[in-house]
Amino acid sequence: MELTREEHQELVLMLGSRKEWATYLGLTSEEVTSIWTKFKLQVPIQYVRSLSDKKLMGVVAITRGVKQAAKHLGVSEGFLVNDLRARTKYYTPAPIYWEEDECRAIFEMYRSVRFVARMYGTTESQVRKVVAALGIEVATLIDYSTGDHSNAKGRRAELDFAALRGSKILDDKNLSEGSQAKWDFDDAKYGKVNVKSACRQRYRAKTRVDDPYFWKWSTRGAKECEFFAVLCYDEGMQNLIGYKIISTHDREFKKSETLQIGDLELSAE
Repeated sequence: MELTREEHQELVLMLGSRKEWATYLGLTSEEVTSIWTKFKLQVPIQYVRSLSDKKLMGVVAITRGVKQAAKHLGVSEGFLVNDLRARTKYYTPAPIYWEEDECRAIFEMYRSVRFVARMYGTTESQVRKVVAALGIEVATLIDYSTGDHSNAKGRRAELDFAALRGSKILDDKNLSEGSQAKWDFDDAKYGKVNVKSACRQRYRAKTRVDDPYFWKWSTRGAKECEFFAVLCYDEGMQNLIGYKIISTHDREFKKSETLQIGDLELSAE
């Protein structure tokens, strides 16, 4: 089976060099040159430097910090830290070292406590403590339209889906295109994916069903994507119960639909 460009590049990043990639696949020198040229592959350092600021920061956030991102990208932690610092003078490895101007600049870029926590491989509570210690109110830093308020549930689901899919996420459209994006992710397997979140609800007592709980979700955006990823949480959005990948091909949707526990995948693929 022939590999795609993304699969070849993923192998190069995982193995760390062109030589190791060629050895792993058992390629001749002619095949190495042909494939490398055809797909315009890059060694890890070149690949990282070619990424846009938003794409690189998205990878760091999705992998929950520089340490894991460096492993994922096949570069050293020191190189990645220095590259991030070159892109933004305010990048520091941990929020505990922030000064007030650094803190404000970081939130100007990321807009969300959850995203900042993932970016730095720490917890939301730790970020809030550091911000409070600087005498800054979190509410003055975050974007109410995309951060931790009106759209928090949606972004929470997007980040959880990205964590489930890992390296299969090719692009986080919310980072690369912002609020104008018509779908949420480009995925190696599913293509254009829109992520939906749903909280667990209980049927009325007299409703005859095998399980008393269900998840209701909006089908808005079906025409723009190839698949929906519906992430189903408990009542307080504290815990992810499971998820369902639903194709939009050759199907008519109601304005909203429901799922039950038997419909869900309970772990990552």
